[in-house]
Amino acid sequence: MNMTIGTYLSRLRHAIPDGYRRCWAVFPPSVIETLLLEERFAPTSHGVQFPEERAGCQACASQDGWCYHQARGWVVNRLSTFVGGDRLDAAVWLHASNDIDDDAGWLDRFSGGFLLVVDVPVNRLVRLHADLFRDVALARYPVTPSSVRQHRNRQDFLDAQDAYLARFPPDLADWPLEDRRLWLESTWEHVFDDALWGEGGFDRLGNGDGRPPLYGVTPEIWLEHVVDIVGCDDQGSVMWREDGDAHHLRLGARTVHLDASGVHAINDAEVEEDSSQLDYARIRAEEHVESNGGEA
Repeated sequence: MNMTIGTYLSRLRHAIPDGYRRCWAVFPPSVIETLLLEERFAPTSHGVQFPEERAGCQACASQDGWCYHQARGWVVNRLSTFVGGDRLDAAVWLHASNDIDDDAGWLDRFSGGFLLVVDVPVNRLVRLHADLFRDVALARYPVTPSSVRQHRNRQDFLDAQDAYLARFPPDLADWPLEDRRLWLESTWEHVFDDALWGEGGFDRLGNGDGRPPLYGVTPEIWLEHVVDIVGCDDQGSVMWREDGDAHHLRLGARTVHLDASGVHAINDAEVEEDSSQLDYARIRAEEHVESNGGEA
């Protein structure tokens, strides 16, 4: 088998195929290993991407608690309905903003991890706004709809927000969780509203965190849709390749050839028996060309 994936400049926004959206996230090596071995990664637990999320969390330890872990499960349930399949136990969480530079400060950091850039079919992807998702995870205040957040003048926004919040009990944040959810859960659907965060930018009002990203949640990612794989250093910083750089990522019989444009080719070949360890290395340009049958 010799599989070649078209080259896209993931950093320079080369064309994205119709019906797809370009997304990215940093993953631990185990995810990359699964992709190379099985050509598909579909998590069965939130812990694959968020291993520390439940560590020491009192809400996770309590049946009456609510936090990011439960909030992610709520989103995944909505995804199950959207894709029309069986109920999902977990899903892949990606960044789905307009430009990867917008999300640079929001990417997870894994020592020795890998940034994965992937084009996801839009009919397998649910997008939600990270800033609004935080309100779902806190489960203390209603999520404001686009009819409120559409106001570009800050005072108009604050006036509309005050009028909206007046519909809810003023002490709602202090109520027991289940009582709060009766009031709040219907407002959580606003995290999926694309009215303000489509092409051209993000909602900038109501937060002090700059440009919060869009999350893209999908049941699985496929090796054939991968645009780029970039290693991270010991501090978790992405080590972007520059023009003239050529790397390979190898596991077992499969080698992914990478250059400054992203994935150049993926090949299967006979290898030594001890090649079961994930290997990410810089190679000379001449070796990269030779290993791909003389392709430039």
